[in-house]
This record gives sequence, structure tokens and C-alpha cells, in this order.
Amino acid sequence: MGNVIDHPRSITKSALSFLSGTALSRVSGLARDMSIAYVFGTSSAIAAFLVALRLANLLRRIFGEGALLNSFIPHFEAYRKDNPNTAATFFRDSFASIVVVLVLLIALIELVIYSCVWFLECTADTIQVLQLTAIILPGVLFICLFSLCSGLLQCEKNYFLTGISPVAFNAIWIASVWIFRNQIPDVAVVGLAVGITIAFLSQWLITMPKTLAILLQSVNIKELVKFRVFTPEMRRMLSSLSMSVIGVTAAQINTAVDTVFARVASLEGPAYLNYAIHIQQLPLALIGISISSALLPPLSRAIHSDNVSQYKSLLEFSLLAAMIVVIPCSIGIFTVGGACVNLIFGRGHFDHVSTYQTTLCLWGYGVGLIPMVISLLLAPAFYAKKDYHTPLKASLLSVVTNFLCNCILVWVFGCGPASLALSTSLAACLNAAVLYSQLQKTTQATLSKSFFYSMIHIFIGSSFAGSITLWVGYFFLNDQTVPIVLGSIGQYTRGFSGQFYEFGVLFLLFAVSFLLFIAVVKNKEISKILRLLLSRTVKDKSSFEA
Repeated sequence: MGNVIDHPRSITKSALSFLSGTALSRVSGLARDMSIAYVFGTSSAIAAFLVALRLANLLRRIFGEGALLNSFIPHFEAYRKDNPNTAATFFRDSFASIVVVLVLLIALIELVIYSCVWFLECTADTIQVLQLTAIILPGVLFICLFSLCSGLLQCEKNYFLTGISPVAFNAIWIASVWIFRNQIPDVAVVGLAVGITIAFLSQWLITMPKTLAILLQSVNIKELVKFRVFTPEMRRMLSSLSMSVIGVTAAQINTAVDTVFARVASLEGPAYLNYAIHIQQLPLALIGISISSALLPPLSRAIHSDNVSQYKSLLEFSLLAAMIVVIPCSIGIFTVGGACVNLIFGRGHFDHVSTYQTTLCLWGYGVGLIPMVISLLLAPAFYAKKDYHTPLKASLLSVVTNFLCNCILVWVFGCGPASLALSTSLAACLNAAVLYSQLQKTTQATLSKSFFYSMIHIFIGSSFAGSITLWVGYFFLNDQTVPIVLGSIGQYTRGFSGQFYEFGVLFLLFAVSFLLFIAVVKNKEISKILRLLLSRTVKDKSSFEA
């Protein structure tokens, strides 16, 4: 566990490494969602399963991928700077302490769930959701341990393994779908819940060999098994973890709240939101999470080295690199999103109504794509300094805002699931605005004029590409985007060849129009980043082929 040197190229390399693994996992996730949509469609039983999964995943997001990583990495980097052996024992004791905490917490939640089922007069729908949640919950322990191992691997700049590990998770989930496809939905979802728990275990086990190999470079096997629980170092991390629990998981909390409200608005509502958010999360994961995961360790090292100029330059570079991709993706969600939903899910039990409702939900989540990515990248700027209060305050405000909007939209105005997706997006906008405002006050990390000029060029180019795509789709293809906006719902293209042709033409037209605009304006900052990304990709490909 040696020292590393950080600069824009190193962040690009780490992000691309994470992205390459994540891309494979997202492709497998896409196959998983297609299988569920084909076999089960948007039935009330599968919607109940998705609600249970979302509730269980909330615990995973809080104690796993979100707060745990952002609490562990800065502390680990600080200990490693002084003594690699201390850092290794810190990981060991953190691992043991988290096992104890989660086992007790999961046992308590299971007790509460079964007490509600047995002693309260719950509806059949509520009981089904609670029972499925109880089956999935034990798997949260394994996925949180996977997140801790991922933190260690990311500090060692080993991003590919953490990105690709979910492939095993998705493979087991897909297998479960097809194994139970002939069962009645209420029985099938129980089998899916068991399969999810096994999938969580397999995802963690994939990271263990490499994790052990890294640890054994600094400690021997005897030291590795002499773990201690709740050491002073671990208590300091738990203190920051408790503050970042909500701070880093606002989007996940909002999504979980949306799912519950969607069940109230419509029994099929959670399914519409689930399919939509998985499409929206594709660019969010590939770009936002990839760059954010690569950014936190170097920002932490820059802070520990008192290198403020490097801290600011790495943050601005990461934001611009993300926006080059995310802004076009956000505009593309509104122009090509309907064709994308139809291509991926539009067959089997996923009918025209399901396609229409999922598209509306996707548009609602699309509003929040840019602020969600900005929040993902700004949060590490605070966590690197061990400032967990600022993201906590911003996220609490975001969560409260989303909850109030959901109450008003569902209970007062009787709106459908798409309005809940829009609420989450508006809350994400507020979260990003508060984080950026506080970052300027606390670090004077003001973004340069060239950054904002580049943002304007990217937005205009994306809007130009989107306008051309809408025009061609409306007049020459069976795209339903403009008809939906005008208030009518037509028939979507059925048949894979027709769906693929429609989406392919629209996607290529959008991409080519955007790239041509960027080539014409000749923005130096954008061109610099694109050349860096291209050169890094070519080098990685050459190394792989060699």
C-alpha cells in the first residue's frame, strides 16, 4: 500500500477503469430489467417485490455504498500516510465492527417487521411487502461488506473489480427470474427475494481475494485475525459515518420515499418508477459515480498534503469532464428516452400503457440527472476535509422538500407516479445548489469563467442536437415524444427490429449533431478533456490487447 501521485490524468484513468467495469455491470443490469419486464411486466406482485427491494436497499445505501465509503476512505488515507500497518489494522477492525453493528440492526428490523405482521391489522399488500423485505434484509450485510472492501480497492486505484462485481449479482438475479417464471407472481417474488440474498453474498465474495492480498502486504495472517471491535479509530469513523448517513444518501432516500408513495398512487406505480430510474441511473453510474469514486481518494490526499490548488483544479476538471457527457444525456432523455424505453422493455407483458407511464417517469427523473451528478462530485470535496455537516444539512433539506412535494402531489392533487420522479429531481436541484453555495463560502473554490463558457457551449450543442432529433422523429419515424407533449398517446412500435431501427437512428442523429456542434465551436477546455479521454481510452485498449 504505497504512495500515489494524483493529477487529471490519474483521475481520468481511475474513472475509466471504474467505468469499464461498471459498464459491464450495467449491461448485465439492463438484461436483468429486460427479463423482469418480459416475464412479469408491471404486475402488482412484482411492484411489491420492487418496493421491498427498495426499502432493503435503503439500508444498503445508508451503511454501504454511500456513507460508509465516504467515511472510510478519508480516515484510511490519513492512517496510510503515516503507517500502512495502521491503515491495514484500521480496515480489519472496521470490518469486524460493521459486522457486529449490522447483525444487531438487521435482527432488530426483522423483529419489528414480524411484530407488525403478526400483531397489527395490515392489508394483504402491506404484509407482502414486509415479508419480502424480511427475506432480502440479511443480504444487506454482505453488500455492506462489499462496499467496505471496495473502499480499500479504490484507495489502491483498483476500480475495475469493484465496478464489475455486480455482474455476478445480476447473473444470479436473472437466473432467479427464469427459474420462477412459470410460478404464479405471488410465489415467484418469494423466490426472487431469496435469489437476491444469494446474489448479494456472491458480489462480496468476488472482492475478497484481492482485498486479502492487499492487506497481507502490510500485516501477517496472525495480525489479520486479531481484530478488535469499536477501537478509538473506528469510533471516530462511526462519528463521521453517523453524520454522513443522510448526507450522502439523499437521492436514495428520496427514491425510496417515491416508491412508497407510488404504491399509494397506483399498485403498478413502483414498477414504472423502477424501470425508469434504472435507465436514468445508467449515465448517473457510468459518469457520476465513476468520477466521484475516483475523485475522493485524491482529494483526501490533496487535503492531507495541504495542496489547496491541486484540490481546486481536480474538482473543476472532474465537474467539466462529467458535464461533457451528462448534459447531452439529460437532453437525450427527453428526445430519445421514449424510444429507449420501448426498445428495452416494450415486449411480453410490458404493454403500451407500461411504456407510456415509464417514459413519463423517465422524463421526471431526467430533470434531476445534472444536479444529481453535481451533488455526487461536490460531496467528496467536503468529505475529503472530513466535513460531514454540510452535505448532511443540504441533504436533510432535500429529503424534507421531496417528502412534502410527494404529500402534496399524491394526497392533495392525486397525481400519478411521474410526479414523484419530478419531486426527486427538484429536491436534487436544491441539494446541488446548497452544496455549491457552501463550497464557495468554505473553500473559495469558485469555478473559472472558462468552465461556465464550456457549460454554455455544451448546453447549446445538446439543445441543437435534441431539436433536430425531435423533428426527424416526429415527421419520419413513429416516435411518440411530440404526441405525448401535445396530449395524445399513440401506438408504440412493436417488434425488436422496428424498435432498434427507431432508437438507433434517433441516437446516432443526436450524437452526431452534438459532436459536430462541439467541433465547430472549438472550445479549448472541452477539446482538451475529449483528447485526454480519447488518449486514455486508446492506451487502455492497447494495454489490454498487449
